[in-house]
Amino acid sequence: MYNYKASDIMTKEVICVKPEMRINELDKIFVKHKITGAPVVDDTENLVGVVSQSNIINYDLKKGMHASSISDYYSSTGIESQQMTEDSIEVDTSSMADTEVQDIMAANVITANSDDSIHDIANTMCDKSIHRLVIVEGNKVVGMVSTLDILKVVGKTQGERDEAKKKLDTAFNAIEDLRKKM
Repeated sequence: MYNYKASDIMTKEVICVKPEMRINELDKIFVKHKITGAPVVDDTENLVGVVSQSNIINYDLKKGMHASSISDYYSSTGIESQQMTEDSIEVDTSSMADTEVQDIMAANVITANSDDSIHDIANTMCDKSIHRLVIVEGNKVVGMVSTLDILKVVGKTQGERDEAKKKLDTAFNAIEDLRKKM
């Protein structure tokens, strides 16, 4: 039905970060670029990991935030997502100041190739419970496919695609709200 490959739907301008980057710097990159995750590459641009806002949240929870669930953590923030800008992140980052991306990233990255079908990519994402898949050639990042990228292709109508985007935007805004309160 859908004969698309990763190369047809992937984001080609991927924001990558370095392992030695501090978490508070990473958070600002996420806000600035309106992303929730990024591949981690070394000085030779080889993929060494992947990091997401979930990694940051889990780290923060381990450092003393006591919420019964991530959704409780989000709802406890109380800051409107519309107030969020790169310059407005005035959170207490003292616990994050010495923590580097390499301390929280997932080092075992699940990847795909640019010629993999979206069917295979979607199955991998479902099987592994991940929301983004790094597309590589060798060990170099050439793209990224997210759940939204797949939804854009498989949605049956424009209305369904718009509704899916609204839901993802709502989830992204909740994450932004969380980041503001941290």
